[in-house]
This record gives sequence, structure tokens and C-alpha cells, in this order.
Amino acid sequence: MNRIQKILSLMLALAIVIAPTLSKADSNLGIEKKVKAYYTIEQNTSQELLNHNEDEPLAIASLTKIMTYVLVMEDINSGKYKLNDVVLVADQYSKPEASTMQLKKGEKITVNDLIRGMLIVSANDAADTLAAKSEGSVENFVKRMNDKANELELKSAKFYTASGYPEKNKDNMMSAKDLAKLTAYTLNKYPQILNYTKTSTLSMPQRKYKQESTLPFLGKIEGVDGLKTGTTDKAGYCLISTMNLKPQDTENKVISVLLGAPSKYDRNEFQKTILEYVRTSFEPMQVVESEKPVITKSINSAEDTNVEIYPTEDVKILYNEKTGVQQEVKIKDNLKAPIEKGQIVGEILLDTGKGEKRSISLITKKQYKKADTMTRLKRSFNYTYKLVSDLIAS
Repeated sequence: MNRIQKILSLMLALAIVIAPTLSKADSNLGIEKKVKAYYTIEQNTSQELLNHNEDEPLAIASLTKIMTYVLVMEDINSGKYKLNDVVLVADQYSKPEASTMQLKKGEKITVNDLIRGMLIVSANDAADTLAAKSEGSVENFVKRMNDKANELELKSAKFYTASGYPEKNKDNMMSAKDLAKLTAYTLNKYPQILNYTKTSTLSMPQRKYKQESTLPFLGKIEGVDGLKTGTTDKAGYCLISTMNLKPQDTENKVISVLLGAPSKYDRNEFQKTILEYVRTSFEPMQVVESEKPVITKSINSAEDTNVEIYPTEDVKILYNEKTGVQQEVKIKDNLKAPIEKGQIVGEILLDTGKGEKRSISLITKKQYKKADTMTRLKRSFNYTYKLVSDLIAS
């Protein structure tokens, strides 16, 4: 590699390192003092887009039902019971003042209809009936909820009920960040949840029951297809929304958790502010391409001294021009030939705004053989001669 190429490579490396950081995103939306917390991520990568007080454990009310759904789906997938199994309602679970689908003791209803009621109209009696079906009692089911939270490393989670309705003045608790993590897990493992949550009206003619979904944006904000509301005195008004970043593009789905708004109107307006900001401020961008070398490094000991180094994978992020993106290329010290095809020779540290750096391995895509002794001596002599000449000339 000649001197100009070396200088250009150095400039490129420096440019990568000092690029603007895509750090914890711009949180100045004007709602920070009006809600307890919010946290917004991209589903597939968990890239953090917006955040405010996201780590504090807070009351979550009926957002609880996402975990209840996860455990029910585990049961169905394991063959414990089926969607079309008929359940006998063994107790009058729901409190009169709580969300309900008006189940009666002794009534028979399918598991699928109970899931519909739990997710579309946030029916507490449906959640409790499913819990009893699954584990024999709500209490046993709640123990399993806490076990699942530990398995998923939801460190802030604490469950007392299957529905989210407070029990003995104890509210289910979780942070906005852990709720986003749970939601992403649910969407990735059980994407059929959206078939329920995008339904605008729960209609059961055989029960003479019809009620609108509790979700505020269905049919009003294009691309919104879920997910869950929750309200108690302690929790305030809470909402998890899922939205395709671009209305018809399902590749990038946004998960937005909002906790503790003072009213239903405020909850809807604040979440709308978040969703509109994300949609207008973030664009998909491929920042690392596996078919393009990130750097060509001069290795004196190789027959071909220009060693092209590639990332092992493609990486796309949601890019915000206000915060930029940061990459740092690190090549192993004392890298010498021979270098095998596919050998790991370094890494890219990519900051995508999650508060931590993601590492992508760097490899060579062909073999670089070791140069013979005379060739290496000649290169060393030429390099030293050139260096001395430049110093004398300066």
C-alpha cells in the first residue's frame, strides 16, 4: 500500500470513530413531566429509539395480560389444551368495577374466546379463567408468571395477579424497558397475538355480547396493530402500542411503552406524539454490509499485502440524523500471514443507541499466504528507506 492509500485509510478509520453517537435517543418531547415513563424500541433488534425513566419498576395494570397470553400459548403449543377446548367458568372472578366480558359461573366458553376477551377488551374475568384452566388456580398461575419473568430476565417484574387488577392493595410491577422486552419476545415467538389485538370490536352474538377494543389508534394511525391498555389508580393510564414504521412495511415494527399518564386523553395524545415523532424522525439504514470490506489493511508478511477485511453480517438500524451513528473498527494486534479464509481478525463495535455496543466480527474472505523471506526483507528495506527520505525532506 502506498503512502497516500495509508493516509486515506487512517482518515477513514478516524472518521468512523468520531462519527456522531446514536446514543440514548432524544427524549425532549415535552411530555417527560407528565408521564411516569416511556420506552420505544424496534422489535427485531431491540434498538432503543426513545426513553424516559425506563428502568424504574412501576405499576402496570392490565399490561400484565401480555405475560398471561405468553403462558397460555406455551400451554397450547405443548398440547396441554387447545384453542377450541371448552372451559367451564368455575367462579365469578371479575370485580364489578373492573374490565369484564361478563362471564357467569357455570358458563361454557372456548379458550380462543377467552383470549379474545382478555386481549381485545382487557377482560379480567377472561384472564383469571384462563389462569385457572392452565394451573388449577390463579395463585398457581401467578407463581408460574414470576418464574417466567425470571427465565426471561425481567428483573423488575413482580406479579400478584393474572389480570393486573390489584390484589390486597398489591399491584403488578415492571419497568417500561422490561415491558418492551416482554413485548418483543411475545411478538417474535407468538406473532399471532396481533390477530387479536388488531380487532376493533369483540362480538359474540351467541352470548349477546359486543364491545369495542380498548386500543385507541386502530384505524386511526396507519400501521398500528396492537397491543394493550392498562389502568388502575396506582398505575395511571398505560399503553403499549405496536406500529409498522412505514405503514405497509412489516420489516421494522416499533414497540412503544407508555406508563402513568394522568388521563385516558393524555395517554392517547402522549403516545400519539411518540409514534409520530418516531415515524418522521427515523429511517432504516444499512450501516454494515457483509459484501463490502470495511478496511484494507497492509500486512507486510503476506504475499498480497493489501488484506481486505469484511464484517460477518449485514446490520440495519433505524437512523436518526440528530443522533447519528458510531462505529469503531478494531483489528487484532500483530496480525501476520498466513491468514486463512474466514479467519476472525477483528471486530466492529457498533453503537445503535441501546446504551451498549454491539460487536460484529471481522474476517478475511480469502487466504493470504506468507511472503518468502527475501520479499519481506526487501519490503522492510524499502519502507525504512522511504521513511528516512521523507524525514530528511521534511
